[in-house]
Amino acid sequence: MESHSLAQTTSYPQNSVQWMEHILCTSCKLTQLRPFQLELAVEINKKNHVFCVIATGMGKTVVLMAGALMANARGEKGVALLIVGGLISRLGRLSSQLSRMMI
Repeated sequence: MESHSLAQTTSYPQNSVQWMEHILCTSCKLTQLRPFQLELAVEINKKNHVFCVIATGMGKTVVLMAGALMANARGEKGVALLIVGGLISRLGRLSSQLSRMMI
């Protein structure tokens, strides 16, 4: 099922909290979201930046994909840029190494 058609399978008003939860649960094959996932998805949908630090396996991927999934469900076209925390720490170490080498 395409995400845009997924949005048409719900009676919730587009961009409502219930709509967001439906889109994310259906897309990610979950029965329900954790409270922090829904809270952050609401902020992402408002185009606010979020910062999420939680243990492995606790649901960061749903938050990471929330903006792209909801935009796709609205039929929007675009590019999603996803930054993964491990990459950030590696870039930080690389930057430190380059600074020490005066590059």
